[in-house]
Amino acid sequence: MDLEKLIPKDKTDREFIEELSRYDISEVKEIVPQLLCSIQDGNWPCANPMADYLAKYTNEIEGELLDIIRGKDDTWKYWVCSFWY
Repeated sequence: MDLEKLIPKDKTDREFIEELSRYDISEVKEIVPQLLCSIQDGNWPCANPMADYLAKYTNEIEGELLDIIRGKDDTWKYWVCSFWY
């Protein structure tokens, strides 16, 4: 499986979500950090569809979410909290 095609090409890409939605998080776990990059700014067109997909798997990606919360990017932290809480 070519996981690269499941990662948005840029912040305006929305076409990835149809393909990504066919996969369970266990199948794409290795690219979760790259997928989370898509929600660094909730104003990006790719952010809401990605957050909707990832929200179903909060328990499975808890470690990656905590890495963001513990990090230094306050904007990213804000959006993670906005999407998840």
